[in-house]
Amino acid sequence: MTTDSARMHDTRPHLMFEVADNVVAVSINHVKDVLFEARVTKVPLASKEVYGVLNLRGRIVTAISSRAILKMAPRDPGDDFTAIVVEYHGEDYAVIVDKVIETVDLPDIEREETPRTMDPHWRRMLSGIYKIEDRLLPILDLDQMFSFLDDGIIQVS
Repeated sequence: MTTDSARMHDTRPHLMFEVADNVVAVSINHVKDVLFEARVTKVPLASKEVYGVLNLRGRIVTAISSRAILKMAPRDPGDDFTAIVVEYHGEDYAVIVDKVIETVDLPDIEREETPRTMDPHWRRMLSGIYKIEDRLLPILDLDQMFSFLDDGIIQVS
C-alpha cells in the first residue's frame, strides 16, 4: 500500500521538445522512437495536419505536423526537424517537432490543471501543466492532438 508521503514523490517520465519556440512535453509512455534524420514524402491533397509519410523500418507511417495541430506558423522548407514516433489507437504516427530537448521525470505533486484563461485551442490540446524550476511546462494530450483523424468519419449504427 502506498502512503501519502510516497505518493507525493511519485514521478512520471516525459519527453520535452520544442515547437515554434515553445517547449512542451508528452508522456514517455506514448513514445516508441525518436527519428533525428527522417525523410518525409509529401502527400498530395492531404489535410494540413498531415505533414507526409515516412518509411519506418519498412512500414509506411503518417507524419503529423505538430505546428498545424497547435495552430502555429508552418515550418520553413529545409528547416531541420525531428520525428517523435507515438502509438495512437494501435497505429504508429510520427509527430514532426522542431527539436527534442530531453527526457525528464516530473513529480506528480507539481502537476496543475490547465488554466481556464489559456487560449481555448491550447487548453483543449493539453492534459495539464507542470511547474518546473522557473517556468511552466505544458503537457500535450495525444487524444486531443489526434482528434482531427476522427473528423469526417461516418459512423454507421
